Amino acid sequence: MSANRGLYGLPPGRPPGRVYTFDTGPYRIPPDASLVLQTGAGSGARQVYLPPAGSVPAGWQLTIIDSQAVANGSNYMQIYPTAHPTDTIPGSTISGGGVQSPAGAAVCTFISDGLSKWYLANGMPWAALGYIGGTGGSIIFRNQSFTNAAAIDSGNGWTMLASNMKLSWGSPGATAPTVSIYRVADSIVGLDAGFAGTPAGWLNYAGRKRVATQFDKTSDTTLANITGLSVTLISGRTYTFLAKLFTSSTNTGGVKVAMGGTATATAIRYDVITHDNAAVAGQSRQTALAGAAGVTAVTAAQVEIAGTITCNAAGTLTVQFAQNVSDAAASSVLVGSWLNIDDTP
Repeated sequence: MSANRGLYGLPPGRPPGRVYTFDTGPYRIPPDASLVLQTGAGSGARQVYLPPAGSVPAGWQLTIIDSQAVANGSNYMQIYPTAHPTDTIPGSTISGGGVQSPAGAAVCTFISDGLSKWYLANGMPWAALGYIGGTGGSIIFRNQSFTNAAAIDSGNGWTMLASNMKLSWGSPGATAPTVSIYRVADSIVGLDAGFAGTPAGWLNYAGRKRVATQFDKTSDTTLANITGLSVTLISGRTYTFLAKLFTSSTNTGGVKVAMGGTATATAIRYDVITHDNAAVAGQSRQTALAGAAGVTAVTAAQVEIAGTITCNAAGTLTVQFAQNVSDAAASSVLVGSWLNIDDTP
C-alpha cells in the first residue's frame, strides 16, 4: 500500500521543494529543489547536474527553466545525472547520459523513480522541444538543431509547421506513419502513403459516393432514390455536383433521372446529358429539385448530371431514377455509377 503523499509528492512532514537560481554553471542541483531557474545572460552550453535519483522520493518532480531567452544555437543547457552511470535518464541524447535543451527559454521537467532514474515528464527522449513567447500570444517550438519546428499564434488564430514537417498518422501498433499531409509548395498540399513527401496517398470524404449494388426499375416511372448516391448537405453552403450513371434498358422503357432529397434549395441548376451509342440522346436543364429529364429510345445510356445548389435547409441531395415509359423489362443503374459533391466557396 502506497504511503500518503503531501505537496510535490512528499511524505507528510517533509517540507515542499525549494526554488534555486544559477547563472552560467556548471551547477549541481540540491536534493530539495523543485524548481531551478537559469538566469544568466551569457552564451554557450551550461552544464546542469541532477541530484541522485535516490535522494528524493519516488514521484519527485523537478523543473528546470532556461530563462535567459536568447534564442540561438549557442545557448542551451546540458543536463546530466550526477551519479551516472548508476543514475540514468532513459532516452538520453548526449554522451555522459544527458540531454540537451533547445535554444531560448527552454523548460524541462524530470520525475524521479526514487531509485536510479530521472524520467522526462513528457515521456520521450528530448529531441528536443522548447518554446519561447512571441507577440500575439504565440508559442514557437524548436527541434534539437535549434530551428523552428512549429508555431501556434492564438492572437491571429493559426498553427504552422516548418516547411519540411508533416502531419502524420500510423496504423495501430505501427512504428512509422502510414499517411501524411505535407507542404508541396505555397498554396499546395500533398497526401503521402508514408512520410517520404511524395504524392502517394488518397483522400476519402463525405461527398464521394458510388453504386455498389445494381438499382433496378421494372414497370415503374416513379422517381426513387438510387441506393448509395446520397450526400447530406449543410444549411447555407453552396455545392457543385457531378453524377455519372451507367445504365441499361430497353428502347421502349428508357431512363429518367432527377436530383432530389430532403434538403431544400435557395437556388439549384443542373444539366442532364444522356449519351447512347456515341450520340447525344437527350439534353435538359433543370432549375428545381426533383426536376426530371428522361429519354426512351436508349439501351446502354450514360447519363451525366452536373450542377450547383445553394442549400437552404440541411438535408440530403440524392440522385433519383425511374423508367421513362413503364416497361416489363428492367431499366437499371449499374454498379460503378458515382456521385461527387464538393463544397464550393
